[in-house]
Amino acid sequence: MVTVALFSIVFLFILSSSYKFVGIWVALTIYMSLRALAGFWRIGTRTGPWKFLKS
Repeated sequence: MVTVALFSIVFLFILSSSYKFVGIWVALTIYMSLRALAGFWRIGTRTGPWKFLKS
């Protein structure tokens, strides 16, 4: 999640400086999409509190 946050912060600075308000929303969309992807990846690897997925 730290990697996702750092990646998103870079996009936030780049997009907000060039596209202003719309860039902020695009950067936030990228952030939320990467968070969802990381969460599904974690569920797919069956690590974490999802022990019932192993059975």
